[in-house]
Amino acid sequence: MKRPNYSARSRADRRSSESGQSVSEYALIIVLVGVAAIVIIQLLGPALGNVFSRFGRRAPVAPPSLVGYTPPATLAPTQTLAPTATWPPGFTPSPTPPNTPTSTPFVTATPTGTLMPTGTATPTLGNCQFVEVGGQVVVEAESLIGGAPAQGNMNAWVTTTSYGGYAGTSALISLPNDGDNMLLTLNGPRVDYGIYLQTPGNYYFYVRGRPDPVSPADNDSIMAGVAGSSFTQIGSGFGGWTSTSNFTWRRWPIPLNFPAAGLYTINIWMREDGMVVDRFAMSTNDALFSDGSTAVGPAQSPAPGGCTGAPPPPPPGTATPSSTPTVTRTPTPSRTPTVTSTPAGTATPTRTPSPTPSRTPSPTPTRTPSPTPSPTVPAPTILDIQVEHDDDDAEERVSNGSMTLGSSRLELGQNGANPYLVGLRFYGINVPRGATITNAFIRFTTDATDSGTASFTIVGQAGDNPPRFNGNDNNISNRPATTASVSWPNVPAWTNLNETHNTPDLRTIVQQLVNRGGWNPGNSMVFIISGSGTRRAESHDGNAGEAAVLHIEYLP
Repeated sequence: MKRPNYSARSRADRRSSESGQSVSEYALIIVLVGVAAIVIIQLLGPALGNVFSRFGRRAPVAPPSLVGYTPPATLAPTQTLAPTATWPPGFTPSPTPPNTPTSTPFVTATPTGTLMPTGTATPTLGNCQFVEVGGQVVVEAESLIGGAPAQGNMNAWVTTTSYGGYAGTSALISLPNDGDNMLLTLNGPRVDYGIYLQTPGNYYFYVRGRPDPVSPADNDSIMAGVAGSSFTQIGSGFGGWTSTSNFTWRRWPIPLNFPAAGLYTINIWMREDGMVVDRFAMSTNDALFSDGSTAVGPAQSPAPGGCTGAPPPPPPGTATPSSTPTVTRTPTPSRTPTVTSTPAGTATPTRTPSPTPSRTPSPTPTRTPSPTPSPTVPAPTILDIQVEHDDDDAEERVSNGSMTLGSSRLELGQNGANPYLVGLRFYGINVPRGATITNAFIRFTTDATDSGTASFTIVGQAGDNPPRFNGNDNNISNRPATTASVSWPNVPAWTNLNETHNTPDLRTIVQQLVNRGGWNPGNSMVFIISGSGTRRAESHDGNAGEAAVLHIEYLP
């Protein structure tokens, strides 16, 4: 009989028991590890939190300028142009050429300088940076701050005084006038102007210009922009000047939005050569000038930093002479001494003295002296104020005091055998009280030719802000005169129609007026002319664009 194999079964039972024991031990270990982990986390939790907080604080974050940033909406073509839009509906600008800083079209203008909130005092401004006052800024074409030469052509802006009726000291013309047209590119030469806007908002852009009489239809347009981006790349650019005998104003039809106060750069490019630009204006008033107006317009706006206009950029490739002085030095020649040795054993009964070599003096270096820097002389502010109302120029017959306000011409001196007084009123004269007047004169335009002998005397009205003339008898002669007067003797013949003639320097009269205790910038001045002989000038009634102009130059 086979005996049961108890030992084999015992071994199996032991293995089963050992296996169960091992699983229990592993489970117990896992539980103990978990409990230990919980205890450690409880004890070290704050320290670990600080570590991760430091990592969080050191993680990169968006700069403040991008916090809350929302990408600008895409400008969609619409039938009605929004008030703040710059581009007309459906217009896609042409690429900007290399001489412009950016090719991104703008909907609202971006200042080129530090923004100043509305109401903040005007910052210190540099040369030829003009300040907007009351929603208006006016700048002469020659008052530029810089520019850029043409791209791919030899055109350039050039100052000119060849076209009568310009304001300021000159105008600008794009030359050579040989038929170039830049179409809607910005490849023409560019001139830049600095303006400081105190008042944000929508501004209308006006330009006073004219075409050269040679092929005027091909000389009548420009391009204009802000900070290198043109707002006129539409159709035929900014054009339409037709008068070849007068400067006239034209307004760009779409207002420009300036969202903040600050410094801005205005650009004017040549589109067609032969175009002449006299001045430009920006105004919140959409009717500052009507298209075709020949008025000179308000005086140039104030430039607290003064204005010495930069020269227009020359054509591409034109060398600019260097002003660096050159020092020429001639090197001093070196002298090598000569040693003569006597052979040994040779008797020398007589010693003949060696002739003393003549010493050639070293040439003195030639030095070109450095130029002595000239002291900085502040540039005067220049104003040109035109008679702008029919009742701002008048005549009074000396014999009976009767007034004439509607004449098509001004009879300086006499009308036939009858002596006349001529009164001229200029208003909006933006000269500070007590400013130093460095030059002043009145510019007349010939209405009829006269060559006889003539001599006149000019005085001012001794008043702080004289009113316009009226039809009451003696309305000129009853006005008190300044003690300062200027003689205009032996006036040259006026032989050509539409020719301009300047009076002698009137600074003594103007100085007396601005020194008055009641004088304020923006007041008016009246001048009275009497004398013998005849010179006939344009009146405001006869030709408003050629009415008399008062020119003043002053230092604050």
